[in-house]
Amino acid sequence: MIGFLKKKFESNAKTKMVTINRFCGYESGKAGVMDSKNSVNCDCVSGAIRSGIGLEPLLTDSGAMIDYKQENEVAQFYWLKAKQTDGSYTRKMTIAVNGSLFFYNDTDKTLIRKMLMSKPELDTVYDAQGNAYMAYVTSATGLRLYSEASGLKTTAVTKALGFCVFKDRVFAAVSPFTVAYSAPLAPTDFSETVDDSGKIYLPNDSCGKLLTIRATEEDLYVFYERGVTHLKPSGAARDFEVTRLAYNGGPIVKKSIFACRGKMVFLAQDGLYVCEGKKTRRICEKMKVQLAEDSDKCRASGCAGKYLLNYDDEWRGQVLLVLDVEKEEGYFGTYLRSLSDCDGLAVCNVDGCLRYAKEFGTLPVGAQYRFESTNQDFGIKGRKTLRAIRLKGVGSIEVTVSVDNGRVEKTEALNFINGVATMHIGARGENFAFTFVLYHYGEVSELTAELVLE
Repeated sequence: MIGFLKKKFESNAKTKMVTINRFCGYESGKAGVMDSKNSVNCDCVSGAIRSGIGLEPLLTDSGAMIDYKQENEVAQFYWLKAKQTDGSYTRKMTIAVNGSLFFYNDTDKTLIRKMLMSKPELDTVYDAQGNAYMAYVTSATGLRLYSEASGLKTTAVTKALGFCVFKDRVFAAVSPFTVAYSAPLAPTDFSETVDDSGKIYLPNDSCGKLLTIRATEEDLYVFYERGVTHLKPSGAARDFEVTRLAYNGGPIVKKSIFACRGKMVFLAQDGLYVCEGKKTRRICEKMKVQLAEDSDKCRASGCAGKYLLNYDDEWRGQVLLVLDVEKEEGYFGTYLRSLSDCDGLAVCNVDGCLRYAKEFGTLPVGAQYRFESTNQDFGIKGRKTLRAIRLKGVGSIEVTVSVDNGRVEKTEALNFINGVATMHIGARGENFAFTFVLYHYGEVSELTAELVLE
């Protein structure tokens, strides 16, 4: 191949082996790490290049795929549960779009419009008999509940800026600094009593308008444009703790707020943050997450302990950010249209059908698990010959080696045999860049470069 050496190496040439056993999905700047200038759908949190989040079809209780052809509409998907006489639950797909709620008819695959809503926020709440209700908000009547068995129910909350369900209670912000809460397992009872239900009054200071209320397993948070208040509902209502958290970040993006692995994760204008207990801190600063002006396109959900965020990035365009919440490391993936949290599943609309995120699932048509490295000189300045690379990994991959910014390129498909694959190159230059395209279940954990110095 033109540009690649065919001569035999002289006996006095010095050979050096350089091993890289850690890869990063962005530019970390750390020594001994192969950084990426562009990585998509590759999970490098463990240090290896692995295939990241994919998709599987979302099925109804009868096992049918759910058609949804309105790909240009930003929708939210949710399961509406109905309790059966034997105590089990059936599910019906509910779709919130353009200020309306639609129920999906499994028989003829049509959408049936049921009601209007002013905020695209849905949650499930139960009463003392175990009946499940879908809670939502309208501008005219406030917080409402719906079940197929009982129909519509109104509540005493006639105006709600945001709400969530936490430990069998409904918490609704009825003003920027007042939260009404229901009695446990009584989602329509907001009467002011000593222990069961009533109102909580929050610090009244300059933190912008109220955005929403969100809950982890143990903590409740009220989000403002530039602030966060922590609620600790423990024991009787009179023992609730209220704390304004220290926060010096930029404006918070409402639709990015999502609870995962006991942390509340959110995007602000200046980057990613987490709330954990009574602390708020910025994370993943080197990932260069930069929100574009249109924050309304943000959508958040979770999958397998990972926080998923669709957003418009100033440099990358529409992307999916995947964050390992425990390790606080992440990577970028392929944008998923209408990403929604649907009863614990991250659901989206792809190719006219609803699908959910899954580890080792299938990527949308045309997407790849692709890792493009920054230039590598392997710690040796000047020209040298890259005789070969030996890779450790799993499955099958395609490797492209680029010499001196594309002056010469070589591409080869490799299969790992007993965890090892070798690519013979024989190219001379100063810098070498690598592109790895992983096939399903592919992985690259180590690269050893055989260099000839002359």
